[in-house]
Amino acid sequence: MDKSNRNKTITIKINGNEEPYIKEQNKEKASNNKGKEDTSPLVIESAASKETPDESFEWVIPSNEVKAFEKESLFVSNNEKKKNNRNERMFQKLFVSIIMAVLIGAGFWYIVFQTITASEAPAVNTTAPLGETDVGGGQDSAANVVPIELFFVQGGVFSNREAAMAAKDEFSAKGFPAIVVSDGDKSYVALFACDSLENAKAVGKTYKDQGIDVYWKEMVVSPGGNVKLSSGDAEVVAASAILYQSLIKAATQMKLAVGQLDSNQLEASLNELLAMEVNDENVSKMVVSLKAAVEAAISGEPSEQNQLQVQTHILQFISLYQQLA
Repeated sequence: MDKSNRNKTITIKINGNEEPYIKEQNKEKASNNKGKEDTSPLVIESAASKETPDESFEWVIPSNEVKAFEKESLFVSNNEKKKNNRNERMFQKLFVSIIMAVLIGAGFWYIVFQTITASEAPAVNTTAPLGETDVGGGQDSAANVVPIELFFVQGGVFSNREAAMAAKDEFSAKGFPAIVVSDGDKSYVALFACDSLENAKAVGKTYKDQGIDVYWKEMVVSPGGNVKLSSGDAEVVAASAILYQSLIKAATQMKLAVGQLDSNQLEASLNELLAMEVNDENVSKMVVSLKAAVEAAISGEPSEQNQLQVQTHILQFISLYQQLA
């Protein structure tokens, strides 16, 4: 008898339920055999007696273990994803931190380098040396004119120059020398130039004794614009500023009747100044004012008249100094 016509069955039990799996082989032969009639009773009986039980086996898989296996697999997969995401975020943060550290460090060292370079750079002297002549005959070269300090008795302060000029004319009409000096947006009436603020206070008291309401002030007098002078004229201005300092000291001593006037020193400084060549008109007027002040100071015994003359010429010098341009 042909055994290939027998059914082979695999039974899988999942959670106690049977799921048959039957594999049929050679279905065409089976269908053909069913269509044929075998008239031999011997063959039928023999086949029936020799029939063997079907070949089969069972594969039992508990459903709980399957589900647990699936859950475990999913759980591990999610952890791995979270771990990967966490690693990516940590890498990104680390990368950004490194970039920021590099940028901050580079900026810090750039600032340090610039500071060191600036401190080590040699200073450039923009002032033309005294006695140096300009190429091309000394024509209009830029010169730095050093500001001068002014300690003075103040006759008034005004927000506009016109009012200050009117007050100055009133003082002049009373016989007091006066000029208008500017400091920022304020204009001041200067009555007496001294060599220190303390002495300006002392001189101011002499004005108060005459019934004149005054104050004292300290300021720096600078030229009113961009000064362009030849190197020779710039040298004359520098020498004039030195003589000015000696003159205001002498004028203060005369006014307060203190100290000894050094006539020889004044004369020597004046002679050095007069020996210089002057081209600029304003600079020439400054020299003339200083010459008149020195001559008034050393002309004889100090007197009120001499004091007024000395102070008049000193104030003229200050006014011309501020007008340099």
